[in-house]
Amino acid sequence: MFHFDDIAKRAAELDGKQQTMPLRELLNNDFIAKYSLFASFDELIASSTFKVETKDDFEAIPDAEWDTYIANNTSFESWEKMQRQAAAEYLVKQIGL
Repeated sequence: MFHFDDIAKRAAELDGKQQTMPLRELLNNDFIAKYSLFASFDELIASSTFKVETKDDFEAIPDAEWDTYIANNTSFESWEKMQRQAAAEYLVKQIGL
């Protein structure tokens, strides 16, 4: 049962705040398993042809190549759409819907 006062309060707390969230928290194992054949984000990366050992390595992957990989290995057309869905699902959980 929804408690609209609680939901409204949580939404108001989030409103206007810059939300920063570690990528691995947004792309948690449940999310990755739901939208791909992989069990984790680490597994998704490891199965690619990209060598990723650091954050800089990940950021150095050419956008077009990563988008192609995401389109071929997940339910998403692009990396941006995948991140947006992850953020939307995270926010839904945060406000209790």
